[in-house]
Amino acid sequence: DVPGRTFILTHWGNYAGDIALGLRTHSNGCIITGSVRGVLDGQAAVLGSLPAFRRLMETTGRRPLSLTIMEAF
Repeated sequence: DVPGRTFILTHWGNYAGDIALGLRTHSNGCIITGSVRGVLDGQAAVLGSLPAFRRLMETTGRRPLSLTIMEAF
């Protein structure tokens, strides 16, 4: 329920940085799948992204799904 944000895509990639700060990004507001947090070329990154995306697609049968994101405590 984020104002102005619906039908957000999920895909694979490594970077989700703020380009205004000179960081790389593959997300442009999308959700990037991954299995491990790490660092690539000095920037925080998502690792194991493509295998995680393939598992997600296999698990969901490539059907649309609803996802609720909650803060971790």
